[in-house]
Amino acid sequence: MSTFLQEYIFSLEDRWKEVDVIIERAKTIKDDDFAFYNAICRSASILIVAHLEGFVKDLTKCVVSDLNRSGLFVDFPVAIKRTYCSKYLGSATDKDLKAYYKKLDALILKLDEFDCKISPEPFLFSKNKNPSASMLNTVFENFGVPNIFGYLHDSKIDDAFAMSISEIKEKNLELKAAIVLAAENYPYVVSLEELGFNKRNPKGRTLWEEFIEQINQRRHSVAHGADFDNADDVSDLEERKAKVELLQYALSILMAGSICKSGSPNLDVAHE
Repeated sequence: MSTFLQEYIFSLEDRWKEVDVIIERAKTIKDDDFAFYNAICRSASILIVAHLEGFVKDLTKCVVSDLNRSGLFVDFPVAIKRTYCSKYLGSATDKDLKAYYKKLDALILKLDEFDCKISPEPFLFSKNKNPSASMLNTVFENFGVPNIFGYLHDSKIDDAFAMSISEIKEKNLELKAAIVLAAENYPYVVSLEELGFNKRNPKGRTLWEEFIEQINQRRHSVAHGADFDNADDVSDLEERKAKVELLQYALSILMAGSICKSGSPNLDVAHE
């Protein structure tokens, strides 16, 4: 039986078709209708970010669904249990951390007995937020993966910023094949090291954090009427879309690797 995650990965290409159609249309009218061309490019810049935002939500839902269908609550990673149970207790305060974690661990033990099914909401933001690097970090931390961009930094997908569009697309196919295979069954089987995703502690913002910040700024300028000029060439948009796809596959691999029961490092966040 295929997993929810694998089925979702198979659907990603179709989900991007609306952006592909816009980009191809922009190419055909660039020389004949420049006003329409600019309007199409501005629309594409918004949709690309929208697809990244939707991806974060859908990835979370798929992973939670696989956990519920194939695993027992007692066997879930500790970080996932803590995030889920915190929805009942609220956030911890600095003054009362020990008491808070004592209650949290007691609730986890109780839910272990009942094989509790979890929901995706505690792992996401309560309100819709643009897919900033900070937001992505928080969602992954909720699954027990601190500083997600530390894994991407100096990895093989960092090379995307020096690649041609065709090379990025080839890398997309490579990573898609890797996550499709890894997510064939649950528990997922992922070797992060083989894909170059090792934990690193970069100084300052990484290339991927900068990239996400740039596409969000562009989206914000267009969506909120701060910029009525088209600052993007269709070739820039095509490359941007390919990079976001690459990021989606990379993040899917990292998410699967963080919760699989074998072949992944211990990513649980400890507490005192």
